[in-house]
Amino acid sequence: MRYLLSSGADNKHRLWDVRQGQEVFAMGFGVRSCDYSTAVFAANERYVASSNNNARQGDVSLFDAHTGSPVFMKLGLHTAPVLAMDSSPVDRTLITGCDDEKARYISVEDRAGT
Repeated sequence: MRYLLSSGADNKHRLWDVRQGQEVFAMGFGVRSCDYSTAVFAANERYVASSNNNARQGDVSLFDAHTGSPVFMKLGLHTAPVLAMDSSPVDRTLITGCDDEKARYISVEDRAGT
């Protein structure tokens, strides 16, 4: 294992080089506190899917895993906090679970336009 992905309540997701013990880059949309934060690698580690939530809102964002650049600021999947998220290890899909009592199953690359 060379890289570690972390999420924090500062609305940032960080990619760490474990061998070097250093942050490679941070992903996020500015300083904002959140109640819950998660990030997962998606589409064979091509993207990072992330979720930052506060008590009233939440959605999923998509970043390029190699540069940290935003691909989609909001995928428009949910209007309430996203409480669970995971990506498939065998295809390029993502599943989310939300406080609106809905789960979403999407193709990441369809959303990314690749």
